[in-house]
Amino acid sequence: MKPALVLAVPGACDGPEHAAEVEPLQGVLAQTLPDVRVMVGFINGSVSSLADAVREALGSAKSMVVVPLLTEGDRHGLDAIIARVEPARPVRGRARRGVADDLVGEVAYTTSPAGDPRLSDDLGSRLRSVTGADPSRVASVVLGPGVGTPEGRAAQARAARLVVEQGLWGLGLTAFLGGTARPDLIDALTSAVALGFREIVVGVLGLGTGGLYAETRAALDSWRAAHTDVDVRLAPPLTPTALAAIVADRYRSAARFGGAPGAPVHLVGLALAGRRVVVVGGGAVASRRVPRLLADDAAVVVVAPRVTPELAQLAAAGALTWRQKEFTMEDLQGARYVQALTDEPQVNARVAAWAEAQGIFCVRGDDASGGTAWTPASGTAGGLTIGVVGHRNPRRSAAARDVAVAAVESWDLTER
Repeated sequence: MKPALVLAVPGACDGPEHAAEVEPLQGVLAQTLPDVRVMVGFINGSVSSLADAVREALGSAKSMVVVPLLTEGDRHGLDAIIARVEPARPVRGRARRGVADDLVGEVAYTTSPAGDPRLSDDLGSRLRSVTGADPSRVASVVLGPGVGTPEGRAAQARAARLVVEQGLWGLGLTAFLGGTARPDLIDALTSAVALGFREIVVGVLGLGTGGLYAETRAALDSWRAAHTDVDVRLAPPLTPTALAAIVADRYRSAARFGGAPGAPVHLVGLALAGRRVVVVGGGAVASRRVPRLLADDAAVVVVAPRVTPELAQLAAAGALTWRQKEFTMEDLQGARYVQALTDEPQVNARVAAWAEAQGIFCVRGDDASGGTAWTPASGTAGGLTIGVVGHRNPRRSAAARDVAVAAVESWDLTER
């Protein structure tokens, strides 16, 4: 039996209308993955809860894949999902004793489809469908949900900019709807009018499973009533078919080994001494990983417009090469190994795709299943290097690594 697919939906199920928003996606997925049981669970609340979906899924299947329908840049959402899924997993015996071996079934977690570049491409197409013959006379506004952490809203803004940069509109603006984030929709519309635009197209950047689209339409209807001289058009919403294609790919990637035990990768050590390793991105994740690559004597090339002070110091000391620019395909020339570590999923996806096209193994820092190599949770003890590669649960991998390191440290190697 194939692993079940559980869609983790943000918020609580407030009634039949809320549940109905996800039913079209669930129906398309059932057709796209006819041999897979597709279930929906809301992260919060007790009605149609994620915990109930987990118990039902693992009651009939040996494994399951959880796909979170989170907003772009929601880095805490997956932790919240794991916190609800793990306690709900069935156990052997009557009482849960907190021992991993007692858990029934394998669970794999994917990242949200929200970071997939196909969503930005799709929204660009939908915006163009409501743009007139002369785009230079039209202002475009791309809306993000405007909820979550500041980092999440920043990621939404970057994704929105990728959309507006696709077109030939006379003006491209990004804004938020919901929460207290600014600029909001009214700010963007006001700015466009102040700059002389009387044609505006609006698109919603999201997964189409919440009320953001309906909220946008209601806000535009109210604004139009007071601005009858402005032609404002709302792009069509994301279709369930478009989203289902991305969700299905996430599922297939996570379940491609049919729920076999262990991570679906081949554990191997790389001899990187003297070999070029390209790291795309210069943020906190790169700062953590680059020193280990340098310790392995790799010839590290960091490609990023900006880097952390730590990486800048390493570059100034000649320990690595810093190409202070946006990444292009030419940066892969001569590379033997690539790590895509930016905070923009669309960029990481393109790095991974270009690396795959050139036969170069690539790690994606944001979505392991989207790369061709996974970085283990590693440690050293007793002169040994110990690595653990988990299956979509980094916290469990790190915990297993700690147990393994502690076990080796307490093991008397002199007797063996």
